[in-house]
Amino acid sequence: MSAAVETPRNLMTTEASDARSHEKTAVAGLSALAATGLTVGKLIVGLMTGSIAILSEAAHSGLDLLASLITFLAVRVASQPPDELHPYGHQKAENVAAYTEMLFLLGTCTWITIEATKRLLHWHGESVVKLSVWAYAMVAVSICVDWWRSTALMRAARKHSSQALEADALHFRADLWSSCVVLTGLAVMGLGRRFFPHLSPVLDHADSMAALGVVLLVLNAALRLGRRTVNVLLDGAPGSLNATIRDAVEGMEGVIGIRQMRARQVGDKTFVELAIAVCRTASFEVSHDVTQQVSDRIRQLASNADVIVHAHPTQCNHETAASRIRALAESSRVNVHHLTVHEASERLYVDMDIEVEEDQTLGEAHRHVSEFEDLVRGDLPEVAQLNSRIEPRPAPMTEATDVTSDASDIVRTVREVVAQVPGISTCHNIKVREQGDRLFISAHCLCAPTTPVGEAHRAAARVEEKLHAALPSLERVLVHTEPARA
Repeated sequence: MSAAVETPRNLMTTEASDARSHEKTAVAGLSALAATGLTVGKLIVGLMTGSIAILSEAAHSGLDLLASLITFLAVRVASQPPDELHPYGHQKAENVAAYTEMLFLLGTCTWITIEATKRLLHWHGESVVKLSVWAYAMVAVSICVDWWRSTALMRAARKHSSQALEADALHFRADLWSSCVVLTGLAVMGLGRRFFPHLSPVLDHADSMAALGVVLLVLNAALRLGRRTVNVLLDGAPGSLNATIRDAVEGMEGVIGIRQMRARQVGDKTFVELAIAVCRTASFEVSHDVTQQVSDRIRQLASNADVIVHAHPTQCNHETAASRIRALAESSRVNVHHLTVHEASERLYVDMDIEVEEDQTLGEAHRHVSEFEDLVRGDLPEVAQLNSRIEPRPAPMTEATDVTSDASDIVRTVREVVAQVPGISTCHNIKVREQGDRLFISAHCLCAPTTPVGEAHRAAARVEEKLHAALPSLERVLVHTEPARA
């Protein structure tokens, strides 16, 4: 059963995602309607007045309409959940739409520049622009609508980290400023004809100059949009997020350093992959807790982030010689026990037992042990002497027969040996198991509650030693020490 369907948290996440998608689609749809009205209005007024600036604005608004429709479709596609072919989701559809809108803007700039330049170069002293109240009214209405839509689109874009909506907002914002330029140009022409008729032939250039001003504003918006869009499509790092994550993570407890970090933005989701160095002597559970804490910290820095953290075991400063040897053994898949390290005259003397497969030849086992010893010497140059005892690795599970009830003489021997060892008062729960011709004995022995653990361990070791001497067929004996009740 899928947890994504059953858990309340995932249900809430799905509902929130649907709400975000609905809000983004609604904003894009209203923008398309607004662009339609502006395009039709500017085209009519531009044809009535013959103003190249207003006609260029009509062309610009027409592309705004096309861009808004593309944004509307891109938002709908981006809202689809990830699938087998698109495991990261479909939100880059918004970035593709933004890139397409940038190309439209560049095409608009090219057409306006050509038309304005032709009028400036081939002007014969008679203006073709017919000024009327409709020209001023249309541009004023365009400014109001552009301000309304650009504000709404930018608010939604920032709220949902939508580059497609941001591109649409830049379209309307560029339209807003270009409309202001056009209005200024029309006003200069009107004032010139009314109050400065002798300067009218010169001031009539204001229409074409205003059109070129539109080009500069639109081109600036297009290039800024294009740079950001291409950065996302090429999986560029999202702003200063990498530096922010590095500063936050490197100071966390349990993190030695950062080996690799990658972050990229896909729609409103940030994907972060991080490889951190953790102490190689830490347990798997501790390492997992560290990676979880790092993931939670990154999600605090980047909302709606998809985070993967890898932990790489690394040598840390507080390791002892014994812990370093155990870490090397674990990474080399070598079983080490009874490890002791002594220091004399700033040199180390190491003794240890190494387990190998029981059916392995001595020559092969010695070669493997020697390889591990060389590895230890390379990691610990201060080792003066390294002694290893090769032992057969115990089988994970073997069949044995409990013969305690038929081994009263062995149980009696155990009790007699325990009575000979100082520090142990008595023993109980004696068990004898037999496997072929080999015996396995376990016993629980009582010591005074105030007995130091080291002293209790040595007493148990003396019991085990005496039992091995008394019972030649004894394979293993385990003495469990516990405090005697007062």
